[in-house]
Amino acid sequence: MESTEIQLFSDTFDVNQLTSQETRENLYLSINQLDETKLSEIEIRQNFTGIKVALGVFIQKFAELEGEVTSIKLQQVAYEAKMERLFMKGQMEVKELKQELTQMRAAERQLEKVVTVAKLLKGNDYAPLAVKSMMRGITNGDFFADISAPEDFLERISWAQENGFRWNKNNRAPSKTKKQIEILEAWEMEFNKARGLSQEELTDRNLVMSMGKGAVAGAVMGIEAILGFQIENKNSLTAYNAYQKAVKLLTEKLTNQTNIIEVVTTTTNFSQLVFDLFGHINEESYKRVVSGLNNIPSPVSADSILNQLKIYFSIDLFPRFINTDGELTNPLTIVPKLHSGYYDPQLIEIINRYID
Repeated sequence: MESTEIQLFSDTFDVNQLTSQETRENLYLSINQLDETKLSEIEIRQNFTGIKVALGVFIQKFAELEGEVTSIKLQQVAYEAKMERLFMKGQMEVKELKQELTQMRAAERQLEKVVTVAKLLKGNDYAPLAVKSMMRGITNGDFFADISAPEDFLERISWAQENGFRWNKNNRAPSKTKKQIEILEAWEMEFNKARGLSQEELTDRNLVMSMGKGAVAGAVMGIEAILGFQIENKNSLTAYNAYQKAVKLLTEKLTNQTNIIEVVTTTTNFSQLVFDLFGHINEESYKRVVSGLNNIPSPVSADSILNQLKIYFSIDLFPRFINTDGELTNPLTIVPKLHSGYYDPQLIEIINRYID
């Protein structure tokens, strides 16, 4: 069997163990202890063969280590790429989960809005259609898509602002249309909810204020419907001051201390006009509208009749020519449209039939 030992200077080493830590340390000690001045030429030649073998062993070992290092680097690159893919996949999954959570929260808010509208329209014939319309948006996922402003959005904003609506403390509109719609619809819901309060509730300042800023404007219009006339200089007052003035006038009327001057009843057939506009309505609403129209000062004009009618419009009382059987419409937008002039041409056309 071929010997695996080599002579290196004064020591003998096993070639197979030459690169081991213990052998390397012994070899290092042998080299440091070597005094080259004491070596003869013959001794140098005798050790040369061992030196060549050792050098070859170390070169081979170095080559192996270099290959292993290269392999480790390649594996590391592969692992890093794999980790990067896993990280990106994780990021996408987190993003998807966040989107699902956002959608769930949006759906929850939308359902809450449906419940609110359903309560607000309780007893209204339009309620089932309105709720169905809003539920269709939820089931179809329409409210998750990018939202564009409704066609009547600017008119609704303008009318709401005339009645004290503000976006926020700075009255600065949000950048996103979806947020603008949410804020305006919240105000409109508060408005219509207060608009339907009873006479006693309308004068309860704490109740009205607790319902939101839109409720203040709704309460003013509710009181105007009872008084039968619009609050003088209402547009020059803040919503709260207009409400305070309305409460005062209503209180005076109820205590017979009012300065309201009754005018001579006109000869216009308002009874038929009211039926033509609203169809069969409850007796209280009918008497209130006819009485208010009969107290319009002379000379009566289409515009004066229209302005008087606008006092009574609400989600419970709007012209029957408004089609609620065709394309579904948010009921909260009907009143703003009626007051902002959207339906004025149709209303004037009907009114003109009854002017003497």
